[in-house]
Amino acid sequence: MSILNRTYVVTANALDKDGAGVGPGISSSESKTHPQAEVTVHVPGLLPFEKAYVTVQHQSPHTKELFAILSRRITSAPDRVSPACAQQGRCGSCVLMHLDYSAQLLVKKQWVSSALSKQNLPLLGPICDTVPASHLGLYGRRQAKYVVGKVDGQVVLGSYLPRSHQMLDMKECHLVFPSIREISKSMAGLIETLGISIYDENTFHGSLRYVILRASKSGAVQMTLVIFDEIPNESMQLLIKQICQAHPQIVSVISHQNQATGNAIFTKEGQESLLFGDPYLWEPIFSISARLSSRSFIQANAEVSLLMYDAVASALDPKVGDGLLDVYCGIGGIGFTAWQKQQDLRVLGIEENPAAIEDAKTTANAYELLGTHFQFFCQSAEDTNHVFLSTHALQQRKISLVVLNPPRKGASSQVIDLILALAPRRIAYVSCNPETLARDLSQFVNQKYQIKKVMPFDLHPHTNHIETVVILERLNENLSAAFDPEITSEVSKKLGKKPHVPK
Repeated sequence: MSILNRTYVVTANALDKDGAGVGPGISSSESKTHPQAEVTVHVPGLLPFEKAYVTVQHQSPHTKELFAILSRRITSAPDRVSPACAQQGRCGSCVLMHLDYSAQLLVKKQWVSSALSKQNLPLLGPICDTVPASHLGLYGRRQAKYVVGKVDGQVVLGSYLPRSHQMLDMKECHLVFPSIREISKSMAGLIETLGISIYDENTFHGSLRYVILRASKSGAVQMTLVIFDEIPNESMQLLIKQICQAHPQIVSVISHQNQATGNAIFTKEGQESLLFGDPYLWEPIFSISARLSSRSFIQANAEVSLLMYDAVASALDPKVGDGLLDVYCGIGGIGFTAWQKQQDLRVLGIEENPAAIEDAKTTANAYELLGTHFQFFCQSAEDTNHVFLSTHALQQRKISLVVLNPPRKGASSQVIDLILALAPRRIAYVSCNPETLARDLSQFVNQKYQIKKVMPFDLHPHTNHIETVVILERLNENLSAAFDPEITSEVSKKLGKKPHVPK
């Protein structure tokens, strides 16, 4: 007898990596004829220590796992709270908002601990407590990407429901800056009033597709309008005039024409035009004001990201004579923070996003640091090798510190081999994925590095995402060579190159 669409009683004992409650086995009046004692059940919305009636929706063909929806809770966990947002559980983002915020921080720390434990990674000390966001994790996200659509005939700025293209109005999202929320409400009303057409993904006609709002820590806002068909000039001018009058914190309006039929918000071919104000925001990174363009990545939570940058720079503890390699450097936030702690530091940044590299160069140049203390190169991390670094390293200074901040998929073997060949004194690995972090750390631990410190940061409160900083320290710090001969020889065999061993 199939168990799909049948209702059972489940008690959760943990949360999975997606924030769903997990319980072993199934008990019901029917379980005697259909025992499932070894099956694990995943139930979104269910918390540990809660018992509930659940309805099975899917059974994995590969593992003994069931995926169910919550029908009715029988008991409530002591850490359950009323979500701040009425849309919680629908938009797919705030999967933990029904859990007390202090408990969320503990769960995220446990996720990091579990991932590292699975790789049997030795730690020098306990994992630090998760660094929280203020206001219980609300109102701290400085960027929102809205889909323009209609709900019940009304224009809304919203998002798609998970795994669908059904629109959900996001005007009351409690994660974003209050100013972003208010601008989104005004924009929806103006689009309706001015009769600006909305892109229809079925007919491939219409003008406005997305509205992206991004705020600097100071509160200045940049708005990017992603369009398919051109908006008539008169309507566009009225839209800009009225939204900027209503919200004077808007200092920049940019259009990006995206005529691709896929789901990507931006395309490489899309033409961008400045419609109002300055083409850039300026983001404070402690005493430095960094340029931020519309296509550059910036961490979502301004407050916690600065705490993270400071923690990374402090743990690296740069000394006079140090060189820092910043891989996946973005606009250079960590490098600029580290330089402010030790102004003799030389920083070499690698990033494949051309907009971010131009921002980083412009910032360094504004402080007369480009070419003397900072160099930035637009290329993939995988295309970087020790010959390149030897050629371009500032004043041929030894790279003694490394920041590695890869995407969710983690670092490639080429990048890890390169860093091992450099034999830096300390490495700061910044990760948004505990599983790939643990996988990559095992390679460093196997090559003379020890895990000195593990620091989780809650950059995405109420979601199932956690940012983790791991500080690695080389066991033998008394190396005068630019490259470690033993490791370089081993790595060079893989790369098919002769090792560079200084005399």
